[in-house]
Amino acid sequence: MSDPNTSAEKLAEKPAAPTTPAAAAQPPTPADRLTQLMQQLVVKCTMLVIKVATCRCEKREQCPVYRIAKEIAEIIDEINELRPR
Repeated sequence: MSDPNTSAEKLAEKPAAPTTPAAAAQPPTPADRLTQLMQQLVVKCTMLVIKVATCRCEKREQCPVYRIAKEIAEIIDEINELRPR
């Protein structure tokens, strides 16, 4: 008696293995890596801007970190406005 789990019908139902596993394991192209790094940079800058923007320090207007974070926030805001929705 044959095992029902190994019947031809059951084997045919299983998804095929990827035909090119090496293709899936290829390193990203330089353009892909640049995009990935830019996305990481935007995320980290956004996190920094949020922390600095919520700073309650009385001297923040004189703080170079605060001023740069404010400039980053303006750039991120413009990028968000340009992105398709």
